[in-house]
Amino acid sequence: GNHRVVVLTPMGEVVEIISDVGRGSTQLLYPYGILLDTPSTILVCEFGNNRLHQFSRSGESLGTWGSAGSDVGFLRTPWGIAKSGDGIVVADTGNNRLQVLPYMMNK
Repeated sequence: GNHRVVVLTPMGEVVEIISDVGRGSTQLLYPYGILLDTPSTILVCEFGNNRLHQFSRSGESLGTWGSAGSDVGFLRTPWGIAKSGDGIVVADTGNNRLQVLPYMMNK
């Protein structure tokens, strides 16, 4: 794994590479699911860090949400993400469930 997100133009040209492997607040570890949540921000499911990570389209880390656990609102190896009304649906793979979470990231 390259532990990165590559932002491309419709023609396939690289615009930005979001890449810094690790467990820190601005780093990625096994990013899997991705959601373009606004025209200027990206949400990434981090399988390795058990969290959601929000980035600007230019690659700036805007914050993270979640941590490892099995209670509602906690994640274990999140794999996918989608919008649903005013919230998001996360494939919380390690807990064998889908979680519908309120949209709590920066807008």
